[in-house]
Amino acid sequence: FERGSTNIINSLAEKYEVSADGKVYTFTLRKGVKFQTTSFFKPTRTLTADDVLFSIERQWKKDHPYNPVGGGKYQYFDDLGMSAELEKVEKLDDLTVRLTIKDPLSPFITNLAMAFMSVYSKEYADQLQKQGKMDDIDLKPVGTGPFTYVDYVKDSTIRFKAHPDYFEGKQAIDDLIFAITPDSAQRVNKLKAGECHVAAYPNPAD
Repeated sequence: FERGSTNIINSLAEKYEVSADGKVYTFTLRKGVKFQTTSFFKPTRTLTADDVLFSIERQWKKDHPYNPVGGGKYQYFDDLGMSAELEKVEKLDDLTVRLTIKDPLSPFITNLAMAFMSVYSKEYADQLQKQGKMDDIDLKPVGTGPFTYVDYVKDSTIRFKAHPDYFEGKQAIDDLIFAITPDSAQRVNKLKAGECHVAAYPNPAD
């Protein structure tokens, strides 16, 4: 989304077309988008339609091998009507995806721009399936975004580093650290003390 509004900005899809009846959406993917390289995964190709189909079908198809991973619950996908409205997901070529829905759905494009529709690497998913580590698709995610997962320390921190090959360019910071702090007052105190730059969900009383 455009900052401060609900206007959609083309991102992984450089353009899209909607049929006259509002039921068929055809997306042209951006060429050359690189996945994140980590200590546990080295991508050998850029983003393709296969990754988009994997990311949608995992949530949509109950018989998909990755559907039950992580509990098999996709609340936003289901509650926003995606599972009920989708009729067909097709790869037309490596950089073209066509989605067909049963009825015109005005917020469909908006739904596709939300975080729950993030695109994962199918190549990484295939690697994990062969290794018997399918749960890592959620625990150690790989995508195309601006920050790459580094590590997670239970009840302490989640660390990311800037993705050097991010298709929208270099980030303003090199490291992103989430300090897990359940207590609201403690989060505010950390902010006041300069121990962090942002504190989530402050208590108004603080």
